[in-house]
Amino acid sequence: MIALRLQGFSYPEIATRVGCSVRTVQRYVRHVQPRLHIPTAGDQLTVDAGQLRATLLKKFVGDLFHDRALRQLTLTWKQVSRDSYDAIFGGPVSTRFMVEAERLFQVALREMGSEMLQLLGNDATTQQRFVWDTIGAPRTDYERWLYIKQNWGSGFNETGEDWRPRRERSVQESKEVDDLWRRHGEFGG
Repeated sequence: MIALRLQGFSYPEIATRVGCSVRTVQRYVRHVQPRLHIPTAGDQLTVDAGQLRATLLKKFVGDLFHDRALRQLTLTWKQVSRDSYDAIFGGPVSTRFMVEAERLFQVALREMGSEMLQLLGNDATTQQRFVWDTIGAPRTDYERWLYIKQNWGSGFNETGEDWRPRRERSVQESKEVDDLWRRHGEFGG
C-alpha cells in the first residue's frame, strides 16, 4: 500500500488493487505523501495548458471567494428599527478585491510554462505558495483597509467596501491608511 501511495495512487485506487476497504488504506497510509513527479522533456502533458490555466483560475478565485477569514472581515449594516442599525460581519468578499485577485491570477498563470502549470496543478503546497505570492500583498492591503475604515472611518456607515487596488488610489490615500495602521500597531491594536 505504501509503495502504491508513493507512486501517487489515490486511496480508492489502492483499495481496489489490494482488495480491501478505502478506510483500511487510509488507516495504513494516511501519513504517506505521494512523491511529486517532475516532468522531463519527453513527458507529454495530459491536459491542455489553456484548459489547466482555466481550471486553476476557477479554483483559486473560488477558494478566495469562500475564504472564511476574508468573509468575516466584511461588514454590512442591517436596520433593526427606524433609527437603529446593527453591524453584521460575514458577508461576501468585496467585488473590487475579487476582480483584482482574478486579474493577478490571470497574469501570473499566463506567464507560466506548461511544465510549471502541470506541477502547480498537482501539488497543494505549491498552490498555496502561488496564491500567497500572487495576491498576498493586495490581500494584506485589503484586510488593513477594511480594519482602518471600519474602526476609524469618517462616516457612520463606513464598511471599507470602497477598497481599490493601490495602483488606483492616490498616494495620499494609501499613505493615510498606512500611517493609521502603523499607529494601530504601536498602540498594541
